[in-house]
Amino acid sequence: TDKDIDGSYYYGKVYAIDGNNNPVDVSHGYEYYYDVNETHNMLNWVNEEGYTRAAIRCEAYSVDDYHGAWFGGYWYPDI
Repeated sequence: TDKDIDGSYYYGKVYAIDGNNNPVDVSHGYEYYYDVNETHNMLNWVNEEGYTRAAIRCEAYSVDDYHGAWFGGYWYPDI
């Protein structure tokens, strides 16, 4: 992960995408804290619950109300 504002961070968890393009929480309560240069193997049940598409939902904290914040990173699925 990377960011542009000191002190900001986010939590991420895994969602599946259903047939109507709606997000479905398949994280079973697991949520991961991210700061600069952190990685996590995120537990999820996308495949086990019969879904074929997934997304990572991120919620940022300590973000400047005026300027916002930029976060970046990458995700790779288990195969």
